[in-house]
Amino acid sequence: MADQRQGLWDFALQLYAAPGVGEACLTLQDECRVDVPLLLFSAWLSKQSVALTSSDLARIDGIVADWRSEVVQPLRAVRRRLKSGPYPAPTTVTEALRNGVKGVELSSEKIELAVAGDGRRGADRGGRVRRRCDRKPCGGAAAFPCRGSGREGGASAGRYRNGACGALALCI
Repeated sequence: MADQRQGLWDFALQLYAAPGVGEACLTLQDECRVDVPLLLFSAWLSKQSVALTSSDLARIDGIVADWRSEVVQPLRAVRRRLKSGPYPAPTTVTEALRNGVKGVELSSEKIELAVAGDGRRGADRGGRVRRRCDRKPCGGAAAFPCRGSGREGGASAGRYRNGACGALALCI
């Protein structure tokens, strides 16, 4: 179990660091409220030729929802706020604090990925995970409905796009 979690984490870090992917993920997060850890988790499954049904994804999203809303998102809000204020931020001292919060935020996202992996294994036992979805662009790479402003495609068009099934997908 630990090896699979580390494999997922390493994959997520590598994919996020690929040219244009981090920016596309942040655009999806900010404009469409896509949960980036779940997006990266879905991309990891896609690389293994495994796709989640929409009900699987909704169930896993429900499993991580409280963690995301009570831990990950508040940490992100603090980190972002420290970039420009409140007083005495931004200073060298508050930048060190901001970087510490960023590390804790990243750790919280690593935990979310591990919980998503645990939730997916539950789907395996229930027989609800299916093989690659041919209806998604890029052969089934990480697709999510746009839950935010209604914008689709956004500033990084080409890195993600609408799929035949009406979902946004990050093309890996």
